[in-house]
Amino acid sequence: MNMNNLNVRPARPSDRLGLPRTGEVWVMEENGKLLGYGGVLFGTFVEAFLTLSPDAFKHKVALAKGARAFRRVLSKHENVYAVADELYETAPRFLQWIGFDQVGMVEGRELYRWHTPA
Repeated sequence: MNMNNLNVRPARPSDRLGLPRTGEVWVMEENGKLLGYGGVLFGTFVEAFLTLSPDAFKHKVALAKGARAFRRVLSKHENVYAVADELYETAPRFLQWIGFDQVGMVEGRELYRWHTPA
């Protein structure tokens, strides 16, 4: 996706995101400046994650399109888990909107599991 100088694309090794495991990761950038990244990481379980800079929130349409791309990545996998980041009060609502159900708590944080929406 490319909106003016905004680009959503698969992550490259040159992005140097410092992720702890391999996965399927997408980045959002504006004029080459990283605004955020997210996707799934593989390991004992599949973990969904999303990291956004404060500047990313200025691009509402791009965030919506990025969320749809995120949903496409998730739909390729079963039993994807995520935790709601307490730094963002809207994180639980976003996770539910994208297709996660709360299934419990882990280390004092809400744990969610992906389901394929009907």
